Amino acid sequence: MNKNRTGPTVVLVHGAFADAGSWAPVTERLVAAGVPVTAIVNPLRGIKHDAAYVASAINQIPGPVLAVGHSYGGAVITNAVPQTRNVVGLVYVAAFAPDEGETLADIVSRSQDSVVLTATLEKQFPIGQGPQTAAELIIDPARFREVFTADLPQLESDVYGLSQRPIAASAFGDQTGHPAWKDLPSWAACRHRRQGRGQRCRQVDGPAGRRQDHRNRGITRHHDLPARRGHRGHPDRAQNGELNPRCTTVLVGTIHPPDPASAHVAH
Repeated sequence: MNKNRTGPTVVLVHGAFADAGSWAPVTERLVAAGVPVTAIVNPLRGIKHDAAYVASAINQIPGPVLAVGHSYGGAVITNAVPQTRNVVGLVYVAAFAPDEGETLADIVSRSQDSVVLTATLEKQFPIGQGPQTAAELIIDPARFREVFTADLPQLESDVYGLSQRPIAASAFGDQTGHPAWKDLPSWAACRHRRQGRGQRCRQVDGPAGRRQDHRNRGITRHHDLPARRGHRGHPDRAQNGELNPRCTTVLVGTIHPPDPASAHVAH
């Protein structure tokens, strides 16, 4: 594989209950492919706060950037990228891509099969104003593998469950501003059913007509991924622990697109 590839830096933004290390297998493959990459730590304090942080990090990267979000990270890049100067495209990996004025609470409430919220526990964190606190959410460690990492071994899943990063509950009520996917080339790597958050891709032909449940109507190219549960095990790694090349293929193919006549577009 060519180690001297040129192109935008891939910026990976993780979702809730995770950290930048959840992208490690993808990061490894991109490094091996000679693709510039960085995984940003998403603060998980709310879409507006997180978008500002991610935008600041992106603006400090020299040259063009391809912004990639997984799950909640998709909502973050949707709101962060309009605050940047150097992003050339977005990739949504089993991610939320809300429309303007939409909240994650709106999206989750429409799901008929999400199980994550039934497994969350509420904690409190200080907000820096005297004794005042606000609510944050974690997944019950006893149910972590059931709803989040079903394709990982039990012990490995337990470790992740005991070291997960909480998300501020207020993040689900933050409204999305003008979405970046309306202005820049955008791709989605998704599966048709995702039990954890109830996210489900529904694609129809046409650059403006296809949609997901979360209404990312501007996303024009789709790549199907295996329909398994789990977060860290999907799409980064396969059930037997081997790296799954599909996610990396999406990213590398986005940076170095194939001939349009041979490109795979899922319908």
